[in-house]
Amino acid sequence: MHVIDVLHIIMYVVCMTRNLTIRLDDETIRNAKLLAAKKDTSIGKLVAKELSRLVTEEAKRQVLAAVATQQLEHGFHLGGLPYPDRESLHER
Repeated sequence: MHVIDVLHIIMYVVCMTRNLTIRLDDETIRNAKLLAAKKDTSIGKLVAKELSRLVTEEAKRQVLAAVATQQLEHGFHLGGLPYPDRESLHER
């Protein structure tokens, strides 16, 4: 799966909205209300944005990990000449 494919999936999922109920302690709710007011938004939008960011970061991390694994399995050419064969090193 390519980065573009993952981003299209994420964009599709983000466009579909559903309600989510969470439980938070009073202090967290109070602080979230203050933060939302400072950012001129709602607590729900703050939570949605942060969850979306986390999901996007995780999807990118998975794609990058897959690319890195593929590169490690394939190997890297670091320059230089190929190793000589055994016969040429041990000519008798």
